[in-house]
Amino acid sequence: MKKNIRLQSDKIVQTIERLEKRVADRFPDSGLRKIIHQFHTIAGSSKKNI
Repeated sequence: MKKNIRLQSDKIVQTIERLEKRVADRFPDSGLRKIIHQFHTIAGSSKKNI
């Protein structure tokens, strides 16, 4: 296992964006989509603090 793991905030936000789009396409009115949208908002604001 690697000792030095670096999280890349850009990659994390891109992954969440792709996930949000996939869920929106399949389940447009689901609660899961709303949760992922909130997660995306949090990740975006956290990225500014890193």
